[in-house]
Amino acid sequence: MPSTENNMKKIAFLGIPGSFSFIAAKKYFGNDVSLTGQKTVKNVFSTLIQRQTQLGVVPIENSTTGSILETYDQLMENNLQICGEVRLKIHHNLLVLEKNVNLKDVFKCYSHPQGIIQCQKFFENHTWIEPETVGDTATAAQMLASLKSRNAIAIASGQTAKIYGLQVLTKNIEDNKNNFTRFAVIRLEKNQSGNKATIAFSVKHIPGSLFKAIKPYADLGLNLTKIESRPIFGKSWEYIFFIDFEIGTDLTKFMEMIKRMRKVTDTVTILGLYDKGKIYET
Repeated sequence: MPSTENNMKKIAFLGIPGSFSFIAAKKYFGNDVSLTGQKTVKNVFSTLIQRQTQLGVVPIENSTTGSILETYDQLMENNLQICGEVRLKIHHNLLVLEKNVNLKDVFKCYSHPQGIIQCQKFFENHTWIEPETVGDTATAAQMLASLKSRNAIAIASGQTAKIYGLQVLTKNIEDNKNNFTRFAVIRLEKNQSGNKATIAFSVKHIPGSLFKAIKPYADLGLNLTKIESRPIFGKSWEYIFFIDFEIGTDLTKFMEMIKRMRKVTDTVTILGLYDKGKIYET
């Protein structure tokens, strides 16, 4: 008979055990899944395309630094779907080998680029400490644990400290105490229901085109929660727009909106139907 482990859903996440994507996957799926870490967002998508995993968990937006554009690019390029989301309240901690480490003796701090950006006040107050970026916050903790250096620190979560046998010197050093990251749960297959939707669309570079594209959502009374644009590669002054909607349980209005938008846009792509995610502390 096949083992229980072989029957578990295989979930790809960004980073290594202890990364925020790992924590998000644990919060969303619980313990009865098989988790596999990947070095990049692209690698997470690749495992799904090659059917090595059934689902993936990747960051898609941070309340401080904005959207994770690589995730949106991969969704567009590979035609994968968002099927769920989870939101984490992000707390960054200073991790050290031992509690008695003196920051005056520290010259290097490892963390993910987002972790460093979200803790700028710390570096402004400790100008002699040089930030060094790594693939994710858990990798920063792992490096510190393997180097066994008293002259280095890491910025990561409290859970990560426990995994790699480190000590928390200072808790919650993030600049913004309301710092959230939203993670997308992705897969190949489309959801047929959900109370939230993410779409992408493009319009011609002519006056009034954007107004015409988004007017249907207002006419139909849908709740737009996010709109963001980015340039289309190779097309000067043309943009692709990403929109999130809360659409309720009845998809009638949403599908009517898509129908109307398709008449006045160049392209409209549904990137996912899913239920609004819960918020968890880290």
